[in-house]
Amino acid sequence: MEANSATTTIMSQVNGAQLIENIRNGKFSERELINLYKNATTKNATAVIDAVKIKMRADFPRAAKRMFGPKE
Repeated sequence: MEANSATTTIMSQVNGAQLIENIRNGKFSERELINLYKNATTKNATAVIDAVKIKMRADFPRAAKRMFGPKE
């Protein structure tokens, strides 16, 4: 059972890294980024949250302002 959980963790990290790369490369629409942010928030995936915030502020400033407030 321990081997399965370790494998799942490694696969999650690989998928997380690939997801962050796809976010940075602009493969997601505004709506998809919003959904990713909501899902990442429920799972406490801070790296994904940060990547989505940066991408939304750059590409969708109006939506980012609505979601995160004005830039600090």
